[in-house]
Amino acid sequence: MIVSALCKHSPLSSSSAEERYTSKTFGFADAENDESDVKCWDSDKQIQILQQVFIGPQAQHCDKAMEMIKEIVQESFQWRRQQARKFDKPCEKTSQPSSVSKQVQREIDELNNKMESKVRFVIEKMKDEIPSFSTNFLSHMLNDNTLPSIYGNIISLMQNPNVCTHQLSRVAKHFEEEGIMDISEMLGFRKGSSYGHFTADGTLANFESVVRARARCYDWIAMGCMAKKYNLPLSEKEKKFCSTLFNIGHMGWELHDKISELFDEFVSENGHSKYELLQPYMLEFDLIQAAFNITQLFEKKEFFQSPIMIVPNNKHYSWPKSHVFGVDFNQFWYVDIDEDGRMKTEHLKELVYKARQVDRPIFMIVSVFGSTECGNFDKLDEITDLIQELRRKEAIDLYLHCDGAYGGFMLSTLRACQDDEAALDFESYMNYAECILGRDLIKRLLAVRHANSITIDPHKLGYAPYACGAYIQREEREYFYRKCDAPYISFQGRERGTVSLEGSRAVGGVLGTWLSSKVIGFNFKGLGSIILHSIKTKQYFVEKLLKIPHIYILNGDCNIVCFVIAKKGELLSQTNMRITKLFQYFSPENFDAEYYASTTSFKSSSMVEQAVKMWNGEFEGDSHPEGNCLKVLRMVFMNPFTNTPAAGYEHVNRLISLIQNMVNKEIQ
Repeated sequence: MIVSALCKHSPLSSSSAEERYTSKTFGFADAENDESDVKCWDSDKQIQILQQVFIGPQAQHCDKAMEMIKEIVQESFQWRRQQARKFDKPCEKTSQPSSVSKQVQREIDELNNKMESKVRFVIEKMKDEIPSFSTNFLSHMLNDNTLPSIYGNIISLMQNPNVCTHQLSRVAKHFEEEGIMDISEMLGFRKGSSYGHFTADGTLANFESVVRARARCYDWIAMGCMAKKYNLPLSEKEKKFCSTLFNIGHMGWELHDKISELFDEFVSENGHSKYELLQPYMLEFDLIQAAFNITQLFEKKEFFQSPIMIVPNNKHYSWPKSHVFGVDFNQFWYVDIDEDGRMKTEHLKELVYKARQVDRPIFMIVSVFGSTECGNFDKLDEITDLIQELRRKEAIDLYLHCDGAYGGFMLSTLRACQDDEAALDFESYMNYAECILGRDLIKRLLAVRHANSITIDPHKLGYAPYACGAYIQREEREYFYRKCDAPYISFQGRERGTVSLEGSRAVGGVLGTWLSSKVIGFNFKGLGSIILHSIKTKQYFVEKLLKIPHIYILNGDCNIVCFVIAKKGELLSQTNMRITKLFQYFSPENFDAEYYASTTSFKSSSMVEQAVKMWNGEFEGDSHPEGNCLKVLRMVFMNPFTNTPAAGYEHVNRLISLIQNMVNKEIQ
């Protein structure tokens, strides 16, 4: 794509992407402006600047990194000495060499020598580890870390606070609050209303959504039971609404609060204990007994079935692990995905109405916000439109969670900077970004602000070290679902430690993410430019790859490429066996591999059938062990040093030549 051509799209005088791509009208500027008034975005210059915040694949910036790391360590040692002078009482220096026996000194020397030896052993062994920082590493969503995130982790290691409670981190907890706030603003959540915390990874963050969404549903069901059992003075319309389990499981906070107030009045007037009346219908207290009581109250012929979770067929493998929280496998309802691996909104709608028909509440809907296989985003704008329509027209309030572990930081590509001087840059940048991302993807990205909660991983597209995830709730009320106290820990007010699934939580990811936000910025000039560059690199690779005969590429939204090498008309099993064979050349276990890639497989019939049509092949299904899925080679372009003018695009071009030779050899 030629950058000068991008200026033909006239910029809007807006300070945010939401204003430019309003979710209400999806309006775009089509009027022609004088091109001389429009400044073109220089992406190459920006990525050259941003490369300075990485060590670099050849350790280009190691000198300044060493200076900073040395300062961090020295300051930590100095801090210890200051604390010692502050708290330690003067004592005799009994550990002078003259007062240590030869035997003790010998054992001290042996221990120190052993420590040095083992550390050097680990250093040498780790030199055989996979070089994920390399421009040749394309196998997974892992790459070089930003220097700010590395510094944050080192600071954390030297002090080792715990953001579980203020008693263990009187300073670090404030960095967590600010870090979560910065991510929330990037996502488009209303300032001051969202809440969240850092987690070990995306799986833990997904689990956080399960317990909160289910608690909300259980709470609404219990309140609906109180309204029905004690005939609380609701309007006739409200009473009719509360006559089904499906409806009370989606009543919304407004009706919930009204019932709660009426119930409080009823309890006060009759001298009852609120908890004693509620407990028999609290599913989280005694699932079986509460289910029995609810079945009787609503005079159901069949025993009450637990609320369901609707997930797409290409959901992350973490979701079935929810059974550790008592989410049975029969509580999962699966939405079909289309030929591009995106949730079918119409099928989602069908499942919602099916749940209402069988009178079974839905406690959450999960949308994939950047799949880990091929990087596609569900049509979130359509999904949120559906949910808002159901809420507006039928008073059905559905809980939507976005699994944005991979794709969440894509929002940084659409965020303006705070300073006014960047306004003109943002307009020219958005013209450029629109050509790279496309309007459809931009609308999907912006729709995330309507989700109830989101999982986002700084250790993926946030370029932070492992392990660092985050969970963010759009509304604070739904974050504090339950409070769990510990007798030996004092919690102040509404601390995250009372509701987070993890007990102790490290600060490395907190400080690393905070520093990345403040130094690089989760906006178009910072992280957004790094991510957009990776997508541009992927598009350059795809453009070259398509020129090679027998290459077939699956559609993808961001910086992941999935492709196959196939002969016209061949069986899918033959294609899959070829991919398995060729992967040996790219396997991270192959020490001689010039490039590292990965493989993945797709089992969705709509995706597989659509892909096989590209080479007029045959999808055998279960009739052949190698023909019941689609295997692909998968490459992830994340490294900011790949495909730059300074490198002469040699990395991608060399990879293309390697694949070309591979195809020539495999397909005669």
